[in-house]
Amino acid sequence: MSTSRLSTAIDDGLLDLPDGTVTLMRPPATFDVSALSRDAIKVVHGFYPDAAAWQAAGYPLAHDLALCATAIVIVPRSKGLARAMIAEACQRADMV
Repeated sequence: MSTSRLSTAIDDGLLDLPDGTVTLMRPPATFDVSALSRDAIKVVHGFYPDAAAWQAAGYPLAHDLALCATAIVIVPRSKGLARAMIAEACQRADMV
């Protein structure tokens, strides 16, 4: 079984996350979050099928990014949307 890029970055010490909630921005429903504590995850999503899957799995869900300590942007294929998401995360998160 292959590991996700997030798991690899955390396991290899390339990403050191502080304690507390980690907000994931627009992760697909199949995104591997096994490297994170389930209690520390909050999902921000606006695409209904993925948002419904995360909510059904029991993760807290929001439609807009609120002020947060840590945000991980799951970069979409759309360059414009990716730039907008990164800008939003930079404005509202202490760590991006």
